[in-house]
Formats: sequence, C-alpha cells, structure tokens
Amino acid sequence: MHFELKDIEMEVHLGCTVPERTLKQTVLISLAYDFDEGKATTTDALEDTFDYSLVYDLIKDFPQDTHFHLMERLHTELKQEIQKQFPQMGNLVVSLQKFSFADASITIRNSL
Repeated sequence: MHFELKDIEMEVHLGCTVPERTLKQTVLISLAYDFDEGKATTTDALEDTFDYSLVYDLIKDFPQDTHFHLMERLHTELKQEIQKQFPQMGNLVVSLQKFSFADASITIRNSL
C-alpha cells in the first residue's frame, strides 16, 4: 500500500549566509512510501500496521540545533535517519520545501 505524510512543519537553521541561519526557518517535509499492510486490513489493529505517528515525531524532533547551509544536506540527513529508524518503509521519497522568497518556494525531493 502507498502512503503519504504531507506538510510537516520543521523549524531549522538553514541558509548559505550567517544572517539567514541566525533565525530558524519553517520548512515543510512530506514523505511518500510503500508499506506491506499485511493483516492490518482485516484485523484493524494498530500493532498490525506501521504507526506513522512515530515518523511524524522523528521529523519534529530531528536535531534542531544543527545549522545547515544547504537544503540538500538537510534532506540527505533526514532521509538517512528515517531509513535507519524505519527500514520497513519501501520506496521512500522525502520532499523538503523552503520558502526562500516572499511569493515563491523551492522544493527538492529524491528520485526512486
């Protein structure tokens, strides 16, 4: 089964310049992944499926004292941590959206 967890707000020090990294910025994280739902479709029991609230918690608690210069580095570290903590997530795609301009944003995502 395919799942999507969208628009999780993360506060992070991110930017190329010191002034840009001084204050935390809000970025949006979205995930898409596959998970074998197994018997959860018949048992309707949480213990038979994947608890996506754990992924949400990981993202919200992701090291926020780190300063990143590039979105690419933040994206890579976050994706690696998700894969390390939740290896059962197949075909993981992580998207990171940064609001770099007053009227526009930029999004990066990995390919499969």
